[in-house]
This record gives sequence, C-alpha cells and structure tokens, in this order.
Amino acid sequence: MTDRPIPRISYSFVPHDGHNVFREVFGALSDEDWCEILVRSINEPTIEGVQFPSFPEEELQNHIHGNFGSSSLMEARDFFKFVKENTYKSGENVRGMRLLDFGTGWGRMIRPYMRDFEFVNLYGFEPDFLFCTLARALNPYINVFSGTFSPTGHLPEKYFNLVVSYSIFSHLSPVSAKLWLKELARILVPGGWCVFTTWGSRFLKRLQMEAAQRDAGEEIHWYSSQCIKAAGAIDQRVAEYERGDFVWFTGTESLLYGEAFVGQPALKRLLAQNDIPFAISLFDDISLYQDVYVLTRL
Repeated sequence: MTDRPIPRISYSFVPHDGHNVFREVFGALSDEDWCEILVRSINEPTIEGVQFPSFPEEELQNHIHGNFGSSSLMEARDFFKFVKENTYKSGENVRGMRLLDFGTGWGRMIRPYMRDFEFVNLYGFEPDFLFCTLARALNPYINVFSGTFSPTGHLPEKYFNLVVSYSIFSHLSPVSAKLWLKELARILVPGGWCVFTTWGSRFLKRLQMEAAQRDAGEEIHWYSSQCIKAAGAIDQRVAEYERGDFVWFTGTESLLYGEAFVGQPALKRLLAQNDIPFAISLFDDISLYQDVYVLTRL
C-alpha cells in the first residue's frame, strides 16, 4: 500500500477566502447531529453544497487504528464531545484559539472541530511522512505539520491553546512520553489544555483474562495476543501498574513505541521528576475506550 501514489483530489467547493462554511451551514445543529453529518460525509462528499474532506481506503484506516468508516468517526465523536465538555465548552469560546491534534494520522480526530475553530487555527502534527502527506491531501481545511518521532523544537512556542491526542500516549515509552510532554508544555500557552488518552487498568486486566483464555486453548483477539506476547509475565505487569509504575513493553526493538499503561501515580511522578509544567485537572477511566487525562498548562 505504501507504494501507491496519493490520489489526485478535486475540492471544487472549498472557499478560497477560508471562511468557515461548516459553521455557516451546520452551526445550528447539536454536536451529536453535527457528528452525524460527518458520518454521512463518508458516502456523501458534498452535503448542502458544502464539500467535506475525503477518506482513505478502509484497509489503510484499519491498519492505522483498527477500525474504519462510521466506527472510526464514532471514536472521534466521543473524544471530541469529551474534550469540549472538559475544556472550551462552546464554539463561541474558541474565537482566536488554536488547536493541535498531536499524532493526527490521516486526520480523523480533528474533523469534528472544523465547525468550532477557524480553519487557520486548526493544526495537526504527524511524524510519519506518508500519513502526513495523506492528511494534507484528504483535508484542505486543516494545516498539518510534518516532523520526527522525537521533538526537534520546530513547533511554535506558546502558540496553541488546546492539544488533543487520541491513542498516542497509549504507545509511547517513558522516555518518549517525557520528551513529548515537555514539548507539548512548551508549545501551549499558560492556561492551555492538553487532553490525551492512554491504556490503563481496564485493558491490562483484559489482557490478563485473555491470557488465561489463551492458555486454556481458547481463541483470543489477534491484537491482544500480540500484546500478551510482548508483555511477558502479564500478572507482573498488573502488579507493576497497581503499585504505581509506568508500565510499557514492546514486541519490537523500538525504544519509543509499544504499549503504555499510565496511571495517575506514574504520570504525577513523571511530571514532577522532569519539571514539566502541567497539572492533572481530570482523569477519567470510564467515559472513553481508553483512559483519558486533561492537563492544564501552568
């Protein structure tokens, strides 16, 4: 798939002056109804005269995040509604504010924000060059930074008001998480928010249960099998998490990317030991598929 060229896409309805057509046409809708419009755009690229961003092939979506189509956008909807409720509350409050989707992939998570934020203030960051190119090609309404898998300092300092990151810190090693949290603190304005998800005790205990099922000869999900193999002694990993450790393991030689389980004690210790100016404003291990933190830039 990586050998295929990025398709040529025609956006004949995109406004040349950058005014927010999504707000103009769909501004009266509830957030739930607005997200339903986004789901419709999978099969209806133009709705009420407004052209929506395109989508990558289902195979690629599934490869990146394990689902595709409406299921993929439902995750974006749920995260969007959580972020909005626990940060800026209303589209009326974000005029002039800038948002960065850290680890944007092909750009699915940033799409619900297109109605609330001005296009000029919507940014994605994606270190994988192919995904970055794809995100740019699919969505002309957002700005996408390319980069590397470790911070280089090229993102603008004290520039963003809100950073969101879905299913990225659920994979970063302690070293990588430390580097990127320091970088996100650098690029956020004081009082800004960083909202990210990570694995927690729910998934770790699920792996523990599935490991027992596998040992009993039952078939389990391929991803769970992959994680269990990389984890080694899964009971030991559970014990490490419960005593407050940052639990991370990988089935590859990478020092940066694997499976990360970050409880509150581990995150508090990481922030304090490295003088990272974030306060944990909220931790939620119920509302979303992954655990989620809301950090406030001090």
